[in-house]
Amino acid sequence: MFTTQPSRETRRCPDQPVKTVCNDPDKSVATDQLSSDTLVYQSPYGHACCPHCKSEFDLAAAKPTFLEQAPHKDVVVYIMCPECHAGYQAGDGVARKSMSDKCFINFKLNSIDSEGAVYPWAITTMLTMELNDFDPVAAIENGHGLTSDQYFGICAGRYEVFVLLGGLRIMTAKPTTSEAA
Repeated sequence: MFTTQPSRETRRCPDQPVKTVCNDPDKSVATDQLSSDTLVYQSPYGHACCPHCKSEFDLAAAKPTFLEQAPHKDVVVYIMCPECHAGYQAGDGVARKSMSDKCFINFKLNSIDSEGAVYPWAITTMLTMELNDFDPVAAIENGHGLTSDQYFGICAGRYEVFVLLGGLRIMTAKPTTSEAA
């Protein structure tokens, strides 16, 4: 029914965007929605693909490698596999630029195909990291859980998020200048 999945031993992610299937039914693609030629890739929980070398790796011990300012005032967080992360940290400016350019190309040009298949990159945003207590596994697996309006509203400064004891988060609209008067 499906083409073969990469084995965990090869640690190689697919070469093209794929319909991802995960353990959360709200995030999964129903198998009856897939054609017989659709490549399905299911990485183990807490794993993602390095945006530089495309290897699958465990995010549990991963650290953000570099950041990029997004036009909507959030910050994109790129997390490379341990080998690429070490190479990036040890590299000079030219090597870092080359590695980050490859990540940009993979993420921005090769992430989603015309049918909506998504490549499972180890990339998130600073807001998503903040909403997941700066845990890269939770940020990538859970996302931010916001609607588009809420997400872009927070980025634009129209909403604030308060974290209370116990991790409860409350989002409130900031008063406008006419409401404050």
